[in-house]
Amino acid sequence: MDMYKISKNFYEDLITISNGINLHRSFSPINTIEIKIISTPIGDYVSGIFNGKVCLLDLIQNGRTERILDKISTYYQANLCFKSSSPVLDELKNQLDSYFSKKRTQFTIPTVFCGTKFQISVWNSLKTIPYGETISYKEQAILLEKPNAVRSIANANSRNLISILIPCHRVIGSDGSLTGYAGGLSIKKALLELERGTLWMIKKCFIVD
Repeated sequence: MDMYKISKNFYEDLITISNGINLHRSFSPINTIEIKIISTPIGDYVSGIFNGKVCLLDLIQNGRTERILDKISTYYQANLCFKSSSPVLDELKNQLDSYFSKKRTQFTIPTVFCGTKFQISVWNSLKTIPYGETISYKEQAILLEKPNAVRSIANANSRNLISILIPCHRVIGSDGSLTGYAGGLSIKKALLELERGTLWMIKKCFIVD
């Protein structure tokens, strides 16, 4: 996978990556993961749909993106197929647009996880954190009744492949610091500020009647 590099022409790059991954697989042609790039105010995400459920929503990054596409293709035993439009992909885009315009605080689109039983339990716990609120990794460990597994839980959070919908950005350090986020701390900060209304309030301050 090291031969692939994401450039400014990332759409073409991801098609090349996907084709390269598919060439080395012998999966059934009817078993596919629908892939689409979704642009948001904080960056471009690669999204994936498997059997009508979101299996991937991850910020496009050098190195990481191609590894993740390879991972989900192997995990689901499915070929990668770029789509410009499909019912679930379109609904995902609509719900994300509503989220970033502060018209949505919850997502109703179904998800499916690529991970171990422990990781899945960690990711499911993230869905219980209310919009606009945060908890610490220690509090998440207590929530899962695994108070001594803080490090393992933090590691599982970092492996979450469904950003935003599964809100690992809402988990912070015990001292309030923004630690550990695969998309980068600036993205984590932006999402928390959006949900807390900080960015929205700043924009409102510059509106002149």
